[in-house]
Amino acid sequence: MKTHINQVISLQHVDNQILYNRALTQTGMAAFRLGKVTESHEILNDICQNSKYKELLAQKFSSLQEKSSEYEAEEKRRQIPFHMTINLQVLDCIHLITSMLIEIPSFAQHQFTMHKNVASKNFKRLIDYYDQRAFNLAAEQYRDNIVLAARALNKSDWELAIQNIFNISFIARLPEFESGILQQNLV
Repeated sequence: MKTHINQVISLQHVDNQILYNRALTQTGMAAFRLGKVTESHEILNDICQNSKYKELLAQKFSSLQEKSSEYEAEEKRRQIPFHMTINLQVLDCIHLITSMLIEIPSFAQHQFTMHKNVASKNFKRLIDYYDQRAFNLAAEQYRDNIVLAARALNKSDWELAIQNIFNISFIARLPEFESGILQQNLV
């Protein structure tokens, strides 16, 4: 059952928008942990594609130059305490992994056609950035592992792709990884 709350949330009070965005983010991350890649990507795409997603989750102040003291005080009041923040690196990593798992098969299917749908602009930018680099060293960050996994998946080497995904420390520490649920759903 789908609702149309995403169409009316922009008309609500800012506190309600923040709660909605945080709940939506947690739902998308939970869907990923259950192995529901498409659902997770659909949910997280709206948040992660926005350049101000830290502000949407109340984890950063807005970058307005001219702020009144009242607006600044209201914004400070809205900030989420540190112990309640959502790890933005994990959020970005999950979004990029789901984008990769949707984008690479789509790319392979439409490789020789002009019509190519882009599932995620962030993932497309990441791949383009790595393609423009003269040479790439060993994977140091989660983004490096995702690019290596995408390249392996593009060559139909899904075992190497899974290995690169599970080399990401965020993923390896998930309880679902340790119990094997995530491995079974991704393989």
